[in-house]
Amino acid sequence: MNNSGKVLTVFLIIIFVLMFSLAAISIFLYQKEMELRKTAEVSLEQVKMSEAKLQADFKESQKQLHLLEAKNKESNEKIDSLMDELELEKGLREEVKEENNTLKDALNKESQEKNQVKEQLTKQLKESEQKVADLEQKFQAEIQRSSELEKKNQESEKFSKELQEKIQNSQATGIGESAPPGTAKNQQEVQLDKIVVTPEANQGNMEGRVLTVDKDAEFIIFNLGQQDGVTEGDVMSIYRADQYLGDVKVSRVQPEMAAADFVPPLTSQTVQKDDRVFHKK
Repeated sequence: MNNSGKVLTVFLIIIFVLMFSLAAISIFLYQKEMELRKTAEVSLEQVKMSEAKLQADFKESQKQLHLLEAKNKESNEKIDSLMDELELEKGLREEVKEENNTLKDALNKESQEKNQVKEQLTKQLKESEQKVADLEQKFQAEIQRSSELEKKNQESEKFSKELQEKIQNSQATGIGESAPPGTAKNQQEVQLDKIVVTPEANQGNMEGRVLTVDKDAEFIIFNLGQQDGVTEGDVMSIYRADQYLGDVKVSRVQPEMAAADFVPPLTSQTVQKDDRVFHKK
């Protein structure tokens, strides 16, 4: 009987140790779960499922432990009456050991899965931060570009207003005026030979083209400006293909375009849109 009591005591101690270990492991896992919840809100639902699963496993373990305790009590009663049932108790002990090992393996597997989830979430968080940084950089570039475009738009509007004022002034000046007497005759009598300068003479200069020809105000707009080295007062040569048409004098300059008045004998009747424009040397 003393031996039986000692065995029962040892067995109960083992059972309590196992229960304490299971409780400690459960608490540890719960703390880990709380840490993961704070650092990865994105995986909240998955962590809840894992927590529910662990709680279910823990409840199942408790049920199994209660079952084992019932079996142990039954075994103790049988030990008191029959010593031959000692082998049955040993078999039950081995079964408990196997079940505990199974639970331990399951907990280790669950811990590994949680670590993998944590690594994936950390990687996704880093990628998201990098994407946010790239988007912020692109956003700043777009803001800067928008500011530059707005500035250019304001300059173009100002340039357009100045051209409109010039057109209106030219039209107002031309109303009611008549050509000086003898002008047509003089133009017929005096015929000057054109000085032909081929585009090859202007090699090295940037080529532009005529954007607009205003036949009423007698001026043109071409696509060379301050950024191309054009300044107010410059004389530009107009070509159609390789044919020299005449010259114009720059009167207004913007960063990307300029306006120029015709230098006689060149007139708006001769120049067309898309004619070539060069610096005159």
